Amino acid sequence: MAAVWERTGGLAALAQRVLEPLAFQTDRTAIFAVPDGLHVRCVAAVNGGEPLRSHPLVGELYPANAGATSRGYFAFLDSNERRALISGRVFATFTGLTKVDEHELERLIVETVARGYAYSEGEYDYATRAIAVPIMLRGRPVGSLSLGESKHPARPDDIRDHLPALQGAAEQLSALLDNRANSAVVARQTKTVRAH
Repeated sequence: MAAVWERTGGLAALAQRVLEPLAFQTDRTAIFAVPDGLHVRCVAAVNGGEPLRSHPLVGELYPANAGATSRGYFAFLDSNERRALISGRVFATFTGLTKVDEHELERLIVETVARGYAYSEGEYDYATRAIAVPIMLRGRPVGSLSLGESKHPARPDDIRDHLPALQGAAEQLSALLDNRANSAVVARQTKTVRAH
């Protein structure tokens, strides 16, 4: 997917079309992140209410061991691929709730896969909670879509109440990415045919 987007561009702009209505509907911050080594990197974010951070989120890295935004991607990788990435790594601690033990992290991943979404509270930042789902492209996770909120002040609804909206947005974004990837492949094939 990275190779396709290097040629066609517009990944953040494409994601904005899904993030903006999601953030507005849920009154939360919507984040689209893609893999970057043992992290996922935010490539697009929209605040739906109170900003999640005092600084821009685009470009922020979320580590594989801390928080829903990264777990929404890593948990849904093929288990052998995930173990090859994570096994034997030394992980940083961000809060007292950050999991750094490989077995504890695997337990969280198993729970995430069973639920179909990731949930975190205070793992990466004490003051925030989030839910996340994978963005799938042809049966493989290529990133995550998440909703995040500050824990203070308290809200009248639970962030998990917005899971159906998040899942629907993830399906929309997956379809947009698949259509763009198909268009890029067709354009490349047409260019190759013309060259001959």
